[in-house]
Amino acid sequence: VPAKWSCAELGARGDPDPCSAPGEDCRQTKCCSVAQGGSGMTCFEKNENWASCAASCEEGDWSCKALGNRTPYAAGCGWAGKSCADTRLCCNVGFSCVVKDASWTACTQT
Repeated sequence: VPAKWSCAELGARGDPDPCSAPGEDCRQTKCCSVAQGGSGMTCFEKNENWASCAASCEEGDWSCKALGNRTPYAAGCGWAGKSCADTRLCCNVGFSCVVKDASWTACTQT
């Protein structure tokens, strides 16, 4: 028996990602999407008609002009004093992810 589908909304629609995925033209956004695989990448210009996200760029066929800043690399852990609610891991040695209450979870020294 096939499953029955519902078209009921499950929540509010989020804002679209303002940044570009690797392989897309990023001349307008000037940023690389973490959610679409652009962690640690920069939008590099090839010419006036194309730019794309890459970890590095070698001049030659590309101008390699950086358009915007390098996208931060997602470490997969929280830093000292910062929230670790999503990862439940701390980047700092000697720190643990501690839950104080429903609204506060952070990396603290143990």
